Amino acid sequence: MCRNFALALTIAAAGVASAADKPAPVAAKTVALKAAGTLSDTLTEVAKQTGTAFDLTAADGTAKVNANFNNVPFWAAVEAVADQAGCFVSVSGDKVRLGKRPKGVAAVPSGIDGPFRVVLKKVIARRDPELPDAEYELHLEVQWEPRFPVYLIDTEPKATATAGLQKLTADAASVRVIPTGYSHSAVVRLKNVPREAKQLDELTGSFRVVAAAKMLSVEFADLTGDKPVSQAVEGVTVTLHPVKKTAKRAEFRVELEYPATHPEFESFQQWSGTNQFRLHPPTDRAGLPPTDYSASESGRRVRSDYSFAGPNGTAFTLPDLKGWRVVYQTPCPMAEQEVKFTLKAVVLP
Repeated sequence: MCRNFALALTIAAAGVASAADKPAPVAAKTVALKAAGTLSDTLTEVAKQTGTAFDLTAADGTAKVNANFNNVPFWAAVEAVADQAGCFVSVSGDKVRLGKRPKGVAAVPSGIDGPFRVVLKKVIARRDPELPDAEYELHLEVQWEPRFPVYLIDTEPKATATAGLQKLTADAASVRVIPTGYSHSAVVRLKNVPREAKQLDELTGSFRVVAAAKMLSVEFADLTGDKPVSQAVEGVTVTLHPVKKTAKRAEFRVELEYPATHPEFESFQQWSGTNQFRLHPPTDRAGLPPTDYSASESGRRVRSDYSFAGPNGTAFTLPDLKGWRVVYQTPCPMAEQEVKFTLKAVVLP
C-alpha cells in the first residue's frame, strides 16, 4: 500500500510539474497615464508605453480627451479615450484605427479579456412568417493587440444569450482555423428568439485560441562552420545547418524543436509560414529575404529550407561567409487560452 501511495504521489508531482511548465496565457499591456490633452497626443503616449501604433486618419486628432489610467489594460484605455472623442475602434493591418462615429450613433457593444477585444459588427434578422419566433445572426470580430501572433482560433464561439426570461444557446463550431492579421470574424446564430424581443440583455461566450506572447529573434553570427549549430531560447531549440552553395543558389536549412507543451495542429495547418529568415551581408542591417522557401511540420518539430538566388537567376557570388550572419524569427512557446466576452444590451432590428 505504501508503495502504491508513493507511486501515486510521484505521478501527481509529475502532473503538477507538467502543468507548471505550460506557457502562461498572453497578458494585456497596461497603460499608466494621467493627463488632459488631444486625442493624438494621448495615443502617442499610449503607443510609447505599449508599442502599439495607431491610425487616426479617420478621426479628429485634435479632439480633447482626459486620460486617467492607473495600469489599465490596453483595450480599456483605448475604448475610454475613443468614447470621449466619439470614435469607433478597429484593427487595420498592424495598427489600431480610430474612426469618427456619425452624430447620434452610440458606441457598439464590446467585451475585453486581457489582450483580446470582442466587438459586435452587425446584426441580421431572419423571420419566417409561419413561425412564432425569429432567428438572428450576430456578426462579431475578435481583435487582439497587434503585437503578438495568434495561430489558432475557433471559427465560431460557444455562446449563450438572454432575452427577458428566455435563455438561448447558439450552435458552436468545433474546428479552429489559422487567422490572418490581428483580428478574426465570426458569426453567432441564435434561433427561437421571441418576436417581441427588442434586445438581447446579454450575449456571453468564449473562443479558444492558441497564441504566442512574442516572436523570438535568434542570431547566428558565424556561418563558416561545417557542422550544425543549435541555440536554445526560452525552451525552443533552433538548429542552423551549414550552407549549401551551388552555381546560382545558396541554401540554408533550419530545424525547430518546441517543448512538449506545444499545441496540436491538424496536418493541413502549417503555422511556421510566418517565421522570418534574413541573411545579412557584413554591412547590411536590413538583410536579404529568401527567394524560395519550403517547410514540413511534424508535431512540435519543424524543418524549413530557405533558398537565395542571385539577381535575375545569375550566379550567387557568396564569399566564404566570413562576417555574414543569419537572423531567424520564430514564436516563443505557444499558449492555449480561452477568450471570454459579454456584450450587453444588443439591440435587435
